[in-house]
Amino acid sequence: MSRKWDIPILAVLALIAWAVAMSSPLMFWEVVIWGVPALIGIGVIVLSRLIQGIIRAASRAKEDEGPEPPAQ
Repeated sequence: MSRKWDIPILAVLALIAWAVAMSSPLMFWEVVIWGVPALIGIGVIVLSRLIQGIIRAASRAKEDEGPEPPAQ
């Protein structure tokens, strides 16, 4: 499975878990116990992709500048 589908699949699973949690008060705490680590995981994935994008953009910008002129 492609990595581009990670976030949408996790978002759909979170929506299903929320719907189940709202249907039963006992399930609410179970979803909280499992949902908080899942949200942290989603946050880590999003942040890592953001950082990778920034690094790629910076490296491309540096390549576009060309070689540095010699110091005088």
